[in-house]
Amino acid sequence: MPEAAALEALCFSSGWTAVQFFDAWTEDWFAGYGLFEDGRMLGYIVLSVVCEEMEVLNIAILPEYRGRGLSYPLMFFAMKDTLEGRHLLRKGKAGEGWTSGYLEVRVGNAAARALYESLGFREAGSRKKYYADGEDALIMTIDVEHFRTAEERRSKGRAERRNVTVHAH
Repeated sequence: MPEAAALEALCFSSGWTAVQFFDAWTEDWFAGYGLFEDGRMLGYIVLSVVCEEMEVLNIAILPEYRGRGLSYPLMFFAMKDTLEGRHLLRKGKAGEGWTSGYLEVRVGNAAARALYESLGFREAGSRKKYYADGEDALIMTIDVEHFRTAEERRSKGRAERRNVTVHAH
């Protein structure tokens, strides 16, 4: 998907190439989702699901659309879809979703940390000097119970919706 690779290059200094995205989409462990408005990709998320463990590999939103509440519905949809194993069903495979998951986030990225906590992730550790610039990464983990609790909170207090759609790939 060229749009994801272009957004990746815009948001990350050492991101995936279009070829890497294409190759990953053919793998059973890979799940990718795009957030679109009027046919334009505003963001994407990619996850890995192996042996019932989910890893959030990357999430990106166009810089001019950040801070507008778009990451939550994108990430929520992707996590729910993979939890229920639908990412595999679309590939013609039977399979299970995840029972636990994790991600790494920059210690200094307070907005991302707040997003992840709102989805049920909890701090679990750190990786010293994980990023190329020497910044530490915070490891955050989640289980199904914490995600379901976040899902219940979401259904009780839905925010105003934009006219955006999430597409699974």
